[in-house]
Amino acid sequence: MRHSLFLALALFALHAMPFAQAQDLASAKSFLTGLFHTYENKGKGPGMGPKVLHSSLIALMKKEEVLANKSGDIPTFGDGDFICDCAEWQGFWVINMDVQLKSPQLAEATVEFSVYPPKTRNSHDIKKVVYTLAPENGGWRIYDMLDLPEPGSKNNYPSARHELEENIKLYTNPPKK
Repeated sequence: MRHSLFLALALFALHAMPFAQAQDLASAKSFLTGLFHTYENKGKGPGMGPKVLHSSLIALMKKEEVLANKSGDIPTFGDGDFICDCAEWQGFWVINMDVQLKSPQLAEATVEFSVYPPKTRNSHDIKKVVYTLAPENGGWRIYDMLDLPEPGSKNNYPSARHELEENIKLYTNPPKK
């Protein structure tokens, strides 16, 4: 009887392990703040590795990169920094950051920022990005991101994940000429 109870508890604990990585609002804010600090003083930025991006997003990026290279194209996120969607920066100035915990397994952060100092930037230098975060390996990772258009703009940009998936479809099944 004791062995059955122990086995049942052990199996339950193993089954519940993915939920043990549940995150809170403070850790989501801390994760993003840490990423943004890597740009200070013309720093290198956080890169696009597994401590920053969710493994499923990295897999999409790698697949799209292989297909783009075969076609002689530049991968979607191959010519700049993924997090700030920029090719150069002087730092990273967060103007506003609103982080919402949607569930222990999902957070969403709307961040207004500029990579130019307040003294030299204009209104077009301010970006507004929604970062979707999901836990992986005990910490938050960027699962998706969406650039929001400037007020008054008619552009509707796809999320990074959606854009990668669509590009993979196009490379895999190119339109017939």
